[in-house]
Formats: sequence, C-alpha cells, structure tokens
Amino acid sequence: MGAILRILGVVFIILLMFRIIARYLVPYLIKQLIKTYGNKFNQNNANQSNRKEGEVHVDDSNAKKKGSYSDKGDYVDFKETKEK
Repeated sequence: MGAILRILGVVFIILLMFRIIARYLVPYLIKQLIKTYGNKFNQNNANQSNRKEGEVHVDDSNAKKKGSYSDKGDYVDFKETKEK
C-alpha cells in the first residue's frame, strides 16, 4: 500500500512540475515561432514590393526539383483514325 502511495505521489509531483514548466515555456516558444515566421513573411513582402504594379512573377522552385519520368504519369499510345 505504501508503494502505491509513493508512486502516485511521484506521478503527481511530475505532473505538477510539467504543468508549471509548460505555463512559462509554451508562451515563450510561441513568441519565438511568431517572431521567426513574421521575419520570413516580412522578407517575402519586401521582395514583392520591389516589383512594379501589374508585373507577374512565376516562382520556379518546382523546376529545380528533378523527378523521374515515372512521376509524370502513364504513357498512352494511340492511333489516329479517319473520320467519315
């Protein structure tokens, strides 16, 4: 009976410590994420603001990725028929 109370006490203390640490750590981590992604967002907007109005820009990041031909789809062989 004493061992069960000791285990429950240890689990309770661990959960209490986790709750206290999470109360201060989670908001700090969220602030850091907001700051990081905010900087990336501002950099992207700064790049876009240098363009003239109406100018179109196509991001070719997909063109840099080299894929195999098997990723492109299936080849379908067909024959042309004469229309009557």
